[in-house]
Amino acid sequence: MSLSEEIILVVVDKLLIGGILGAAALYVSSRLERRKAADELKKAFAADRAKAYQGLWAASITPVDEPSRSAVAESLRKWYAEGGALFLSLTASREFFRAKKALHDPDTRLDLAKAALSRLRTELKHDCGSYSRQEAETQIIEAA
Repeated sequence: MSLSEEIILVVVDKLLIGGILGAAALYVSSRLERRKAADELKKAFAADRAKAYQGLWAASITPVDEPSRSAVAESLRKWYAEGGALFLSLTASREFFRAKKALHDPDTRLDLAKAALSRLRTELKHDCGSYSRQEAETQIIEAA
């Protein structure tokens, strides 16, 4: 191989490496910008989310028995329809609908409906930063 061919090969090699590194840097920068924008959005509505979650907490903490289960389900529906849905995370949304379904379904045992509400409240605590996923698995009080 001649000297000029070696020079061309080195230049092409450096251009390829530079292009790959440039593309990687652009990708990382883009991902960081999207992450930063998402974090800023979460921060911007954190106070509104906490206030909305307080309303859902109040609706979900109501003692549930057979006569009141449909009223509790209705209070959840009302909270959701009045704008609370906007603030639910995907996981909290899933737990919300499971709890609502368990309350509405007369074939679902009451203890299972109460457990669904408990899982919803646990997810709310996680969303607000009160619990980590690991802490959410810790039993706070013994079951009666």
